[in-house]
Parts: sequence; C-alpha cells; structure tokens
Amino acid sequence: MRLARFYSLIIITCLFISSCAQVGTISGGEKDVIAPRPIEKNITPPNNSVNFNSKEVELPFDEFIKLNNPVQNIIMVPPHAQINASVKGKSLLLSWEEELKPNTTYSIYLNGAVRDITQGNDSIIQYVFSTGDVIDSLSYGAFVMDAVNQQPVADVTLALFDKETHEIVSFSKTETNGFAQLSYLQAGDYALEVFSDINEDLLYTEGELVAFKNDGTVSINSSKIDSIPFKIFKPRSKPRLRTIKYIPPSAIVFGSNENIVNESIYINGNTLAQNLYHHISADSIIAFIPNLEPSTIDVILKCDAFSDTTSLRINSSGLEVPMSLKFYRSNKSIAPSDTVRFMANDIISAVDKTLIKLFKPQDSTEIKDYTLNFSANIVEFMLNRDSLADVIFEFQEGAIRSEISNAEFHTARLKFEPLRKFGTINMDLSAYGKQVVLQVFKEGKMLQQIPVANPSVSLKLIELVPGKYTFRIVQDANNNQKWDTGNYQNLIQPEQIDIYSKEVDVRANWEINVPLVPAR
Repeated sequence: MRLARFYSLIIITCLFISSCAQVGTISGGEKDVIAPRPIEKNITPPNNSVNFNSKEVELPFDEFIKLNNPVQNIIMVPPHAQINASVKGKSLLLSWEEELKPNTTYSIYLNGAVRDITQGNDSIIQYVFSTGDVIDSLSYGAFVMDAVNQQPVADVTLALFDKETHEIVSFSKTETNGFAQLSYLQAGDYALEVFSDINEDLLYTEGELVAFKNDGTVSINSSKIDSIPFKIFKPRSKPRLRTIKYIPPSAIVFGSNENIVNESIYINGNTLAQNLYHHISADSIIAFIPNLEPSTIDVILKCDAFSDTTSLRINSSGLEVPMSLKFYRSNKSIAPSDTVRFMANDIISAVDKTLIKLFKPQDSTEIKDYTLNFSANIVEFMLNRDSLADVIFEFQEGAIRSEISNAEFHTARLKFEPLRKFGTINMDLSAYGKQVVLQVFKEGKMLQQIPVANPSVSLKLIELVPGKYTFRIVQDANNNQKWDTGNYQNLIQPEQIDIYSKEVDVRANWEINVPLVPAR
C-alpha cells in the first residue's frame, strides 16, 4: 500500500511539472547544477526549429568546454547521421554529411559529451528539430525499481525502438527516484526496453540488468506516465559450476549457480559412490575422493540442469594435511531441535567412542548416556538435553579416523539453550491461494527460505532468537520452491515478491500471530 501511494504521489507531481514546462527547453540536467549550460538564445539554428534543412548546429555555452568521447557520446536519434563535433572558443560545433528524412523529428543527445574545463562536470543535453512542419510533442514516463528489493533504480536506460527495424527512437536515463521521461515522440507502437547499458551502446547486451513490458511493446497515443513500475532484474546465467575447489587432504567442493539435482560425480571416468558426497546446500556439494595421489584428476559433475568438466592438480603437500575435526558452524549455541554435528576434513572410516568424552564443565561430571552416528565426514551425537546447559566435547587423538590418518585432538564447548529463551510465530498466509516461498529476515539478513505448499494452513516458526523480524513472500509461479528471475528472450517476468517491511518483535518465551496480507 505504501509503495502504491509513493508512486501515485510522484506521478501526480511529474504530471504537474510537465504541464507547466516549456517544451524544448535545453537544460544542463539536474545531476550537477554547475555543469556547462548552452546559451539558448544564441543557438543556431534555434532549438525546436521546424522545416530544418541545415547540416550543422552551433551551441554556445556559458563557459569554456572540452569534449568527452564525442563519437560515442553525441548521438542523433533516429540515427540517420554520423555527427562530427569540434570546439571553437566556448561553442560546440556539430555537423553531418547525410541527408535526413523528411517530416521527421530528430534529437541530438549530448550524453556527458560536454565537460567543464576545470572541474570536469558534465550533463545530458538534448537539442531538438524537425525536418517537417511540426515537432512531435508526445511524452512517455515510467519508473524503474529493483525486482527483488523494490527500491528505485537510478542511471538505467529507458529506450524506445522502431518495432520493425529496431532503430532507436528515443532514450533517457532514470533519476535517483527511478523515474525517466522520453519526450518529442510521435504517436505509435514501439518496442520498449529498460537496461543498465554497461557498455553504453544503447542496446541491451546479455549480462546487463533488464526490464520490459509483458509483450515487449508500448502504445503511445497521448502523453502519459506509466503507473506500473518496471521491475529490473539480472537474468539468470547459463547453469554451470561457479566454483570447484580442492580441500586437502581429500575433499572437493562444487558450487553452482543453479540447484544441483539428481547429480552424478565422475573422477577419472569412474563414478563416485553416493556415500562419499553430500549436499552442503541446494547448490553446493562436498565430495571425498579415496586413495588420492599426487596427479591431475579429471572431474565431471552431471545433474538435471547441466554437465560440467574440469581438471584439478593434486599436490603431495595437500595430501599431507592432517585429519582434523570441527563443529559444523561458528555459533556454538544449540537450540532444542538442533543437531549436534561435527565435521572432519576427510572421509571417516572409524570412530573410537572410548576416546571421546562428554562432560559438564561446572563439576566435570561425565555424560555417558549418548549415541553417535557417522557418515562420510559427519559425526552426529544424540543425547538427552533436558538437564544440560553447557557440555564440553573432547576428542582424543585417534577418536576419529580415516583410511590414512587419525584426527588430531579437538575440544568444543557447546551451550544447550532451553526452549524458553526462544519465541514462536504463528504465520497466517491464507491470503495466498497458491504455493509460495516465505523468506524470513532478522535485522536485514535472510535466515530461512521456507516453501509453503498449502498457505491455507497456519505455519509455525519455532525457536526464533528474540529480535526484530521482517518477511517477504515469493509467489512461486512454477512451484520450484525458490524465486526465479525473468527471461528477456521469452518475455517472462521475474516472480512477484511481496515485501512486508513492518517489523515483528519476537520475545523470549512468547508466541504471537502474524498475518501476511498482500497489497492489491
């Protein structure tokens, strides 16, 4: 609701300003008030000239100027001529040799091409003329916001193109409030693109941020400001491995830009057994390679999304790294439902429980009533926590063993937190009719992403550390349990994200009800 009111106020303000403005006034722009400015009354031919038949323009400025990359930064739109630029005193001289089309409105953009000699300030300047009797006078304005955080995005390009030839017709850049306006337009249907234009070629290039209309076009029959903001996003890269790293003595970590599903791993052409690797997260895997020797190994990871191949050099120094153990995360406070888990840097072949000691630090009372399991490089402990607060886990050398070495001595003090120290939220998502993904944030950091298949059933969030929480809802259109960015080639918009900025105060030993109702 707040976002809708915000954009409504800006639209009303912009409409008021445009109704009071003189069409065709040349401005040094709002970004830098001390940038060089054209002296409008001395421009030859005058700005907004009709029946224009010259091949040169003189723009006198109010101070001495210098040019900045004029070949790239001085542009005629439509691009029917290549402009030559030079400076004479305080004047910019523009000329061209090509014949322009009749009955056409042209804009010459000085896109940061003119700078002040001493301080280097520049601006965007637009000079307009028509080869016919009239200058096209329609305008189109729009807002651009980030598809994820829904904040205004500045300095991205809004551009119109001819639908048939894809020749650029008009362009502008967004201000700090995300607004851009295109002026001197003729009525018609246009292709429309919003993009970050990193290489400044006035064309969308793969890898740039992009936004678009659902059908890629816009009809302009009167001056207007679009009430629906463009949601700009970074398209998903081709599925691939983004990292592959050898962790001595025997581990390889795979990280992908896509979820790794139904994977197979091959080392020198041989399939790696499934019990020798496991997921660290949805898009990363740690694998353990038995019997490694100093050599170059060929590694292949295949999954539903992609297949990727690489080679790794294994040095003898890496194989000499001793086996070690550590608690699986840096925070050693354990919630009631947390698993007590330790990780080794090698495959665990055996555990000697007689070399493991658990005791209470207050009185050194030993805890003997527990069980443990191990798999791959993980050791997990199961014990009765009802009367426990702090527990010291002590592993003597050799308590954890691999095929080639024993783990070094290791000790860790873990704190078992009682349930009363945490809060609970009963989340009401019944305003959503289809599967969603709930994103939970604490102090700006995302803690959880929870797929919710049936929003009509109340969702209980338990064991929440006291503090301020906010939430987002991803409307999971394709039911893949994550947010999907858009696809420009197929004109697929990014999935809708609803942001709930009102903080929820979670207190220890409290249970609260929180309804999330989307703004319509």
